[in-house]
Amino acid sequence: EAFENVEESFQLREENYEYTIRIIANYSIIKNVLLHVIEHFTVKHPNIRFELDTCRYDIAFSKLRDGECDFVLLNYHSNMEYYSDIVVQKLYPMKDVFIVSKNRKNQYPDKIPLKDICHYPVICKEEKAVSTANLISYLKEQNQEFLPKYIINTDWLIEEYVKHDMGIGLIAYEFCQDELDSLFSIIPTEPELPMREICYAIRKNSVYYPILQEFIRTVKEEVSSYEIKD
Repeated sequence: EAFENVEESFQLREENYEYTIRIIANYSIIKNVLLHVIEHFTVKHPNIRFELDTCRYDIAFSKLRDGECDFVLLNYHSNMEYYSDIVVQKLYPMKDVFIVSKNRKNQYPDKIPLKDICHYPVICKEEKAVSTANLISYLKEQNQEFLPKYIINTDWLIEEYVKHDMGIGLIAYEFCQDELDSLFSIIPTEPELPMREICYAIRKNSVYYPILQEFIRTVKEEVSSYEIKD
């Protein structure tokens, strides 16, 4: 397989070579990161195609190891490091916050103790999601049971539920910051939720693909400007 990759790396140097980069990421990362990167990348490489898919990280890693995808961009899990045939690299930190629609902000306190968060209608992802898992872990330490009002699959739907005044949504700050002034307000908690990190993963033999390495550099350039704001 390594020799085949070397041969392909030479072919990739040809200006008109066609190649498909197969990517697995979650919906929010596709919307807020990858679409921007792909837009700029295809201007320089118009013959490069992209296939995008979404799934849990364990399924994503299985597909990556089996050669069914080339690049994974997901939340970092510590057990990702146990795969000896995969390279995992952290890219940028992410801050989770609770948001509420602006016309309901006055119905909530200025700051909510995190241990009391379930006194309010919480909208979040399933418990396997890193943002939800971090909250569950904290509440367990406080001997509190986690009882969300709604469990949603994507950040986009969480935003929609919040827009319709159905509760407070747990979402990454980076994915909603453009709408904070117009649609949402942040409900601070004490303490704040722990940070999480986005990482990418490739097969170790993928280093032989110059075009994939260039794409990774483009992703890094895109996220290098991200800032965590208070």
